[in-house]
Amino acid sequence: MTIHSGAGLKKTMFEYVIELVVPSFEDVNTEDVKAEDGNPEDVSTEKLISGNFSTVTLATYNFNPGLEVGESVWISEHWGTWEDEPFNFEAVVTRYRKEIIPCRKSESKPDVFRIVIFLEAVEKDNLARMREIIRRLNSSNK
Repeated sequence: MTIHSGAGLKKTMFEYVIELVVPSFEDVNTEDVKAEDGNPEDVSTEKLISGNFSTVTLATYNFNPGLEVGESVWISEHWGTWEDEPFNFEAVVTRYRKEIIPCRKSESKPDVFRIVIFLEAVEKDNLARMREIIRRLNSSNK
């Protein structure tokens, strides 16, 4: 434990990051996945791989946005190119993650205390389209 005198204290930056969780899916042919009535199942809700997901940063704030677990928020977001339609959907805060990001002694940057707020879409209809855009954007950034 390091104890600093008042004159030597480094500044700390607080950061609140809003992340949307976009689950990954098994690569299955929807024609091969049939519901009991013979119709193809909705792969976006039925074939999620547990624990395998991407996150998309929606916003970063230097103040507490006051979101609580279980609270719903409305998201209006556009990803991809001008050809891609914007997303408008409701999401729910599912959890928080607290991170401490210390700077090195040689750096003049402040330490960062970050709270990541995770959201999940209420309606799963757009998840397949979100996943495809994320995959396309990630491959173009490589």
